[in-house]
Amino acid sequence: MKPNLLLLFTLLISNSALTAGPQKTNAAKAIYGGMSIKEDSTLKKLLTLPEIAAQYKNCQDSLGKKLDEIPNCLWNGNGSDIPPLNKTQKDEVKKIYAQEESGGASKDKVAEADVTATNVKTTNLTNRNLTIATDYKSDPAVKVLSAFFGKKLDEALNGSAQDIKDKKIVTVDHTKFIDLYTSELGKSIVNSFTSYCMETDPSCRAISKDPVDGKDKFTSELCLTSATTKKKEDYIKANLKTINEANFTETEGSAWQHCIGTVSSVCYDNKSTDPDNVYSKQKACLVMDFVKSARKNLIIADQQKLFYGSLLGGGDKGPASIASNMKVSDNSKDLTADKLTEITSNDVGKDFKDSDNQNENISTTNKSIAAEAVDCVGPDGQMTTQDKCKKFLDVNTNKNTDAVTEFGLRQFAKEEALSEKLDDKTNVGSYLKEEGYTDDQIKNLTSAENIEEVKAKIKKRFSEEKDAIIKEMASKITAKTTVSDGSIDKDKDLSALGKIKTDLASRNDDLKNLIHFNNIVASYLTISELNQDGTIKKGTSPTRNTASLFAEVKSMDQKDSKDIMEKIKNNKDLKEDQTTPDFKIGDINQLLKYTDDQAAPETKRP
Repeated sequence: MKPNLLLLFTLLISNSALTAGPQKTNAAKAIYGGMSIKEDSTLKKLLTLPEIAAQYKNCQDSLGKKLDEIPNCLWNGNGSDIPPLNKTQKDEVKKIYAQEESGGASKDKVAEADVTATNVKTTNLTNRNLTIATDYKSDPAVKVLSAFFGKKLDEALNGSAQDIKDKKIVTVDHTKFIDLYTSELGKSIVNSFTSYCMETDPSCRAISKDPVDGKDKFTSELCLTSATTKKKEDYIKANLKTINEANFTETEGSAWQHCIGTVSSVCYDNKSTDPDNVYSKQKACLVMDFVKSARKNLIIADQQKLFYGSLLGGGDKGPASIASNMKVSDNSKDLTADKLTEITSNDVGKDFKDSDNQNENISTTNKSIAAEAVDCVGPDGQMTTQDKCKKFLDVNTNKNTDAVTEFGLRQFAKEEALSEKLDDKTNVGSYLKEEGYTDDQIKNLTSAENIEEVKAKIKKRFSEEKDAIIKEMASKITAKTTVSDGSIDKDKDLSALGKIKTDLASRNDDLKNLIHFNNIVASYLTISELNQDGTIKKGTSPTRNTASLFAEVKSMDQKDSKDIMEKIKNNKDLKEDQTTPDFKIGDINQLLKYTDDQAAPETKRP
């Protein structure tokens, strides 16, 4: 069982993930699920500086294949014989990156008076330029999964029989697609948290009475996973067993919400150097980085919706009046994120027709790729031929090493530039504005009593996320790249090829388990309408995502489905017509609170 499919599933259905990576990639690569690397000349520019080139060579000689450590060595030295870059050298690196990002002089300040006003300007302070990303489009299974969701959209957009007879062209108000996109982002955010919790130690959700006040409390402040594969697999099995035996009680819901609520603390507040803590921190920081990326996309989507809404003008000025043979679809029942991105564990093995009416099957495609891996690494555990393995490992080792170095160096330069800019209060206001905070919230967060705490947390969080994504990208590059440049070696690369073969062999089961887990556990997460001060809005009730739960249970074997459905009926809060809660900017900012007075209402304990 391959434990972590967060980036295989959660990000598959999120457009933000597919657009967050490189804009221009090396099309010559054809590695299944390989890495997409932006073709740019930034590192070449940096290496024209003699001191940078010498530092890079020294770090490579010292660290060898420890790709995740080379950027830090290049920027900060190795603590012994390799010194850090001096201020002049660092300024030169930052200057090159700043020119690349802005296309000219940086304009990331706002006037002092603007910090508390409605016209606070936005900057590029929160941007993170990712030059490396997983190339999901190179994975045949992802293409089939995309076809699965594309077919759903086609069916939802098909006109009625009468529309076809009348030769009507069915269209959709563009704001509807923006609504779908924001709902989809909300589902991806939920899935990112539940995917993390699937791998955590079940004991972190245990409850005991506090000996001091006698209240029920969780025995663990943090929910951690394990750096050991076997232990992590045991956690997954135990957590799957728990949800399959669930009674959907309030106590169970509190336990899962406790796990979700600790993810940010695992990333930002976990200082332990224990291997499990370090590994958990990296995974949690990846979730938080994704959530922050999703927030930026939600902000952009909200702005786009305002723009398109202003074009409609109301009345007869809407898109329906464009032409007499056009019809604006109002298929509100099927044009929802729950309908269009709904997938159950049972769907993985089902045949379906794509938009071109061709037969497709996710499971069959995965099995086909796994069979190719068996052709590469035979039953005897030895590599067969380079030709049969060329779809699994990239032979551009030197180029990929340079890409990781450039990627990491970019993050270090961005971190230092951000730290310098945040010394100015007006830039703190700009940063918070880009994070979606309201003007009143910005005024509070930049007040004399809060601003130093806020600045420190902005810097710390960027640093934690930076370290996590550098390590993750280096790990992914290493897993998909040959040890030596130019060719696959039957001895040196056997370990990587063997792991790829093992992972592909269990891919269908892993995907089914993850979908099953997410669909059920997501139903425990509640979203409440909040006032500006974080209190629950009067007259509103928390919203739960039950659409995925009911779809998953109905797709199960008849006996299992019947047993779980009986348990669901005993819970008055679980109604089939409830859909995925829409995550709003305020909801995310509650999770990413900078000060204690931003805290969301306390989760009700059992």
